[in-house]
Amino acid sequence: MSARRTALLALTITAALPVSYLHAGSHTLEETVVTASRFEEAKALVPANVSIINRPQIAQSSATNVPELLRSESGLFISDITGNGRSYRVDLRGFGATGGSNTLVLVDGRRINAPDLSGTDWSLIPLDRVARIEIIRGGGAAVLYGENASGGVINIITQPGEETKRTLKLSGGSYNSGDVSLTWSGSTERTQYALQMRYATSDGYRDNSDSESRDLGINLTHAVADNALVHLKAGIHRDDTGLPGSLRESQLATMDRTAAANANDYSETADGYLHITPEIDLNEAINLSSDLSMRRRNVHSYATFTGGSFDGETRMDMLGFAPRLKWNGHLAHHLNRLILGGDLEYAKSRIHNNSSFFGNTTLGNYRMRKRSLGLFVQNRLSIRDNLHLDAGYRYSQARYGFDPGTPGTTTMRANSYSVGLRHALDDKTSLFARYDRSFRFPLLDEMFNFFTNTIDSNLKAQHANTMELGLNHRFIPELGMDLTLFNIDTSNEIYFDPNLFSNRNMDGEVRRSGVELTLKRDWQQGGISLGYTYLRARLRHGLYDGNKLPTPPEHKANLRGHWQFDQGLRLTGDLQVVGKRGFEGDYKGEIGEQGGHFVANMGLRYPLWDKRVNLMVDIKNITNNHYADYLAMGTFPTERGYMPAPTRHLTVGLSSTF
Repeated sequence: MSARRTALLALTITAALPVSYLHAGSHTLEETVVTASRFEEAKALVPANVSIINRPQIAQSSATNVPELLRSESGLFISDITGNGRSYRVDLRGFGATGGSNTLVLVDGRRINAPDLSGTDWSLIPLDRVARIEIIRGGGAAVLYGENASGGVINIITQPGEETKRTLKLSGGSYNSGDVSLTWSGSTERTQYALQMRYATSDGYRDNSDSESRDLGINLTHAVADNALVHLKAGIHRDDTGLPGSLRESQLATMDRTAAANANDYSETADGYLHITPEIDLNEAINLSSDLSMRRRNVHSYATFTGGSFDGETRMDMLGFAPRLKWNGHLAHHLNRLILGGDLEYAKSRIHNNSSFFGNTTLGNYRMRKRSLGLFVQNRLSIRDNLHLDAGYRYSQARYGFDPGTPGTTTMRANSYSVGLRHALDDKTSLFARYDRSFRFPLLDEMFNFFTNTIDSNLKAQHANTMELGLNHRFIPELGMDLTLFNIDTSNEIYFDPNLFSNRNMDGEVRRSGVELTLKRDWQQGGISLGYTYLRARLRHGLYDGNKLPTPPEHKANLRGHWQFDQGLRLTGDLQVVGKRGFEGDYKGEIGEQGGHFVANMGLRYPLWDKRVNLMVDIKNITNNHYADYLAMGTFPTERGYMPAPTRHLTVGLSSTF
C-alpha cells in the first residue's frame, strides 16, 4: 500500500473514531486555570492561548506517558531523544535543540526543570497520577515564574484525594513490557489523601533500550481551619535505563534499525521531592499562599562517543520558597485583581566524572551552585465586564558559583514584563492581544568548561520579545475554534556549537513566526479535535543569516477522536503528521532535511464483569511506519544521525476500581 493511501486510511479511521473533549474545556467561563496567575481564575479571562487536558480526556487517550499525551497539542513539538520512551524533549513554539530550556514545566506549580542540561525528567510523572494539565503558550509566564518560559509553561496537576476508592491497573505488551500501578484515595471530614505506586519494565524496541522504573507518590490536603489549608505532596522515583544512541546514516545502511550504536551506555536515576503549600484567606479580598519545596536527584551514567567516553555521577539538591499574595478589590470603581510575589531558589550540583577524550583521561570533581531571586507583580483591571487588561513586571537575579573555577562566581540580572488585553465581543467570540519580554539564564553546565575548569564570562542571558493575537469562537455550542498568531524575536539565544564544542550566544537574532489552530466538535457520544501548527523559524543576521533553525518542522497537524458505542465499548484514535525537518546542530544547512512522517494510534476500552473491570487495548503506529523522532548531525565525520522510533506495537491491560 502506498504511503499516500496509508495516510488516507489512517486519517479515515481516526476521523471515524473521534476524541471527546468537553466543550466547556475550551470555550466557557466555568473552566478555571491556576497557572496563569498562580491562583485559580476563569480560563476565559486569560489573554493567552491556553489549553487544558482534564482527567476524562486522559482516560480517553491511548497515551502511556505525559509527552505522548502532549503530542496532539498545537504549538508543541515532542521528540523521544533516546528512542525508548525514557527521555523526551518537549518544545513549545519551536526552540529546537534548546526547547527543553525554553519550556517551563511545573508539577503542582513546582518547577521541575533541572538547572543543568539534564532538563526535565518526564519519567518522574506517571500518567496515572495526573488529574489535569494546563498549557499556556507564550512568554507571559516569565513574569510569574521567571526563566525557561519563553516558549510557554506546562503545569501538571496531580490527583487530589476524593471519595474512598482503590484502582489497580495491570498491562503488558510488545518488547516484553509490563506495568502495574495501584492508586488509593479517600477523605475524612477535614483531610483528603491519595497514594499512588507504580512499577514498569520493558526491553525496548532497540538493543540496549531496556528500562525499569519504580514510583511512589502521595498527596495530602488538610483543612487546619475554615479559611486555611495545607497541601503536602511528595514523591520518589527510581529507574535504570539503557541508552542505545543514535545511528548514523552509514550505519543504517548496514545495520538493522533496532541495533544499538552504543551497546554499554546506561543511566541510573534516583529522585525524590517534598512540596508543602500552606494557604489562607485573610478575608474575602486577600489570600496568602506559599510554596516550600526540596528535591534531591542522583544520576550515574556512562556514555561513549566518537573519540572517548564519559562515566559520571551527579548529585543535585534544590530548594525553593515562593510566597505570594492576591488582592481582589476595586480601582477607580473597576474590578481589580493584584498579585504580588517572589521566588527564592537554590541549586547545588556535585559532579564526579572520569572522561576519556582522544586518549586523554581526566578525573574531575566539580561543585556548581546557583542562587536565584525573583520579585514580581501582576495586575488585572476589568475596564468593562467584557474587557480586561493584564500587566506585569518581574526582576530576576542569579548568582553562580563554581569550584574549581576561574573566576569562581558571576552574577546575572534580567527584567521581564508583559501586557495583555482580552475582549469578549459576545457570548460566542473573544479576542486577545499581548506583548511579553522573557529571558533565560545559562544553565550551570552551559557556563562551565569542564576541560579548562573556567567560566565562560562572555556567555550572556538570552532575551525574547513575543507578540500574539488570538481568537476564540464558537460556531455552535458543540463546535469551537481557537486561533493564535505569534511572533518571537530572540536575541543572544544560547546554543551549543558542535564545531567548537562549546555553548555560545547566537551572534544574530532568531525569529519565530507562526500560527496555532485548534478545532473541536462534540457529540453526545464523543467528539473530535483537529490541530495545526505553522512555524517559520529563521536565523537573522550574523554567521547563519537567512538559514532555517534546523530542528522544528514548519508544518505539524494532529487529529484525535473518541466514540462511545452501546454496551460501553469506546474506541479512540489519534494521528500526528510532522513535516520535513533539519538535523539538530546543522545551523549551516549542510546535510539537508529529512522528509516528513505520520503516525497513527488506536485504542479500545471495554467494561467486563458488570463494569467492575475495564479492558484496555492500544496499538501504536498501526501502519508500521519507519521514522525517526529525533534527528541530529553527527561529527567526525559530519553525517546524518537518527534515533529510530518503534514500529507497530501493542499493549493490553486490565483495570479495576473497588
